[in-house]
Amino acid sequence: MTSSTPPDPARFAEALETLRDVPGFAAAMPRTLEALASVSARVDAKADEVLLERASDVALVVGGGTLRVFDRVGGRLVPRGEVTRGALVGMSRAVVHGLAAVRVEAVRDAWVLRVPHAALEAAEEADGGLAAALAELSRTVLRRALLRDVLPGVLGALDAETLDEIEARATWVTLRRGATLFRQGDVADGWYVVASGRLQVVAEGAQGEERVLGEVGRGESAGEAAILGGATRTATLHALRDSELMSLRAADLEALAERNPRVALGIARNAVRRGLRRSHESPTPTARTHITVVPQRPQVDVTRFTAALVAQLSAYGPTLHLKAPAVDDRSTLAFMSSLPKDHPAWIRFSSWVEERASGARFVVLEADPIASSWSHRVVREADEVVLVADASGECRTSQQEGILFDDARNTRHARRTLVLRHAASTALPRDTAAWLDARHVDRHLHLRDGDDEAMARIARTLAGEAVSLVLGAGGARGIAHVGVLRAMREVGVPVDAVGGTSIGALVGALVAMGLTPAEMLDRLRLLARRRPFGDYALPVTSVLRGRRVERAAHELFGDVRIEDLWIPYFCNSCDISMFQDVVHTRGPVASAVLASTALPGVLPPQVRDGRLHVDGGTTDMLPGEAMRARSRGPMIAVDVSTERRLAFPEPRYPVSWAALWRRLRRRGPETPSLPELFMRAVSFGVARRTEAVAADAELFLRPPVERFGTVELTAMNEIEALGYAHALDPLRAFRWGPRAT
Repeated sequence: MTSSTPPDPARFAEALETLRDVPGFAAAMPRTLEALASVSARVDAKADEVLLERASDVALVVGGGTLRVFDRVGGRLVPRGEVTRGALVGMSRAVVHGLAAVRVEAVRDAWVLRVPHAALEAAEEADGGLAAALAELSRTVLRRALLRDVLPGVLGALDAETLDEIEARATWVTLRRGATLFRQGDVADGWYVVASGRLQVVAEGAQGEERVLGEVGRGESAGEAAILGGATRTATLHALRDSELMSLRAADLEALAERNPRVALGIARNAVRRGLRRSHESPTPTARTHITVVPQRPQVDVTRFTAALVAQLSAYGPTLHLKAPAVDDRSTLAFMSSLPKDHPAWIRFSSWVEERASGARFVVLEADPIASSWSHRVVREADEVVLVADASGECRTSQQEGILFDDARNTRHARRTLVLRHAASTALPRDTAAWLDARHVDRHLHLRDGDDEAMARIARTLAGEAVSLVLGAGGARGIAHVGVLRAMREVGVPVDAVGGTSIGALVGALVAMGLTPAEMLDRLRLLARRRPFGDYALPVTSVLRGRRVERAAHELFGDVRIEDLWIPYFCNSCDISMFQDVVHTRGPVASAVLASTALPGVLPPQVRDGRLHVDGGTTDMLPGEAMRARSRGPMIAVDVSTERRLAFPEPRYPVSWAALWRRLRRRGPETPSLPELFMRAVSFGVARRTEAVAADAELFLRPPVERFGTVELTAMNEIEALGYAHALDPLRAFRWGPRAT
């Protein structure tokens, strides 16, 4: 290569004229171009001479002749094409490093201007017109490189002429997370290739309900079936992440396919492959989950939390941890982090993550303490956003949250989880409701400092591996739930979420408070000593007045609220005012448990917001369906309802006084009590629902406690022991956690 010379007045004028010929540079201020011309140097090159190879600190502006440009995509050199006067090659490190213009050579004698990157970057900061022009050039180069990277995987190997034609005919679509590409029933007017990002494919029902069919990721296409069939769209596509797609009109695609059989074959192959996949596989979520950790305020240090989360997630699959690069890092990512959040160079980010996360199940993206460009991008990239806050701090929405989440407000498929960190000495969280009222989150989790099991629970929840426990109705038989919990504790099976009905609601709340099985049994014995079923009333509306039951519930739970429980919890009741099931996820625990245990005819209904609530077992004795709607992962369901068959040896059922006399004298066949008769009557309508839960649960337990009465609290120890013995061996064989992956 010939030597370069500093610009003299003639060369300065030549450089200035050459810069003005760069598309878009006309928008730059005159003094900006003059400053760039003054630091540019002319370089002359002979045919086949290399002017640029690998990374460089300069950009090249073609002044004369023709240059051939190569990109490095996916570890290989890919010809980008030839450029002539006015072309700008390698306009910023964000493009040069790892993606574009890694090799530039002269096709024939040529000359170029070498413009230092530092000068270009300084000019961008000072001149908005130049910044916009360079951004658009960056966008063009990035899209071209992405397209040439993914097209061979979609259509097979293509010659340069076909690639050039596709690029010339293609248009680009940018979708923000949550945006819709097209809807079921739309006219099929184009074919799409995902260059970066991910989309979800859903079928829409007559009432607007959606059923997930699958996903389309980087290097995959969409829209073939409708075009091949000449019909309308058969599904709706939503962007799961910010996405860049190349689009070809149906007419252009047909013209290409007619001239190039390989194109037609590739399109048909993709349509058939997708159809087979949907018919033979159940839809699964994204193979890789992106989890973004955001500090609620700059003072919240998430570094330790993120490190612990990464360590726990690694047990469930390879996990990649990414955070903003150091200030002195000269990598592509460091340069991108300094760019505005909407700069086109961020198009590269999704592909950059894809390349580094190959084989990973989880990518944990750590946001900055402030609303930086990096923080904006990783929030928009997330499938799960984890907001970490100090429970002792200010609960109102922070500026950090407002900026980041307003920017990513269209987060259709990004779940938001609030993690509240508590001091190690915290007995039970308080005032969680204020945190939830101040912001929109899909769920919240509590973390006590130094509590490794709580950290493991958070990781299992985010990984979709949470172990959920569903406890059914059954009166005093529900003491068997405590035995099951003792067996779980002994075997080492955790409880990451718990829900229940009636007695299951009561025991589940004790679990969520963090009590041990022994502590639960002690509290239940205390309840039994209060004789909660002894305050009989004139049976106009109910057999019992319910005052003792209410006092016992308030003694057990005090003013504890559901949202303040250590473990996610719900219980259900039946709203007989509106004829609907109700799932209680917030509010006082005592009130929710009383509503769930108000057995009709035995206890008076509970009044909540002007409506009458009765025992949840009236319609749903084992709320597995409600648990599935709230927790992903293996589910354990425990049924302690009445036995399925009851034979009575006499021709006539004794009337009330005769039944009471028989019980007192202990003569004749035993007659079921009023609560048991009622439970058996309502069980007829919900038995199938329970059996559906039995079929769905990964572990279904039905302890042999049928011989005990619904209010037989005196047999508490025996019932608990039966629950323990029945559950021990199945729990030892139960597969959960890393072993199940």
